[in-house]
Amino acid sequence: MEQDVTALPLSPSAVGHATSPREQLAQQLSTGGGEGGFLAQLTGNPFFTAGFGLAALGTSVTIGLKGLRLGAALLRRRLLVDVEITRADESYHWFLKWMSEYHRAQLEAPYAAPRFI
Repeated sequence: MEQDVTALPLSPSAVGHATSPREQLAQQLSTGGGEGGFLAQLTGNPFFTAGFGLAALGTSVTIGLKGLRLGAALLRRRLLVDVEITRADESYHWFLKWMSEYHRAQLEAPYAAPRFI
C-alpha cells in the first residue's frame, strides 16, 4: 500500500511554496492547466472563434456605415450650395426663367445636356 513518491509531479504548491490564488491563476493561464492554456482552449473552440468572427464582422460593418454617413455629410456640405434670392433682387426674374428652362429640359430629355442662357 505504499505509493511511489518519485512518480508524483512536483508543483509549486506540492513543494510547499506559499503562493496566492491570484498567482496560481496567473500561472495556470500563462502555462496552461490541463489540456493547454486558457487562450489555447478558447481559440481551439470553433463556436468561440466563430462568435468572435461575427462580432468583428458586425463591428466593421457598423464602423463602415458610420464612415459612409460622415463622408456623405461632408460631401453634401462641400458640394451643395444654398442660394437665397429675394424678390427685390434684380436677378430674381432671370433666375426664375433659368430654373424653369432647366427643369423643362430635364423633363424633356433626361440624358441631354441642359441649355444655359
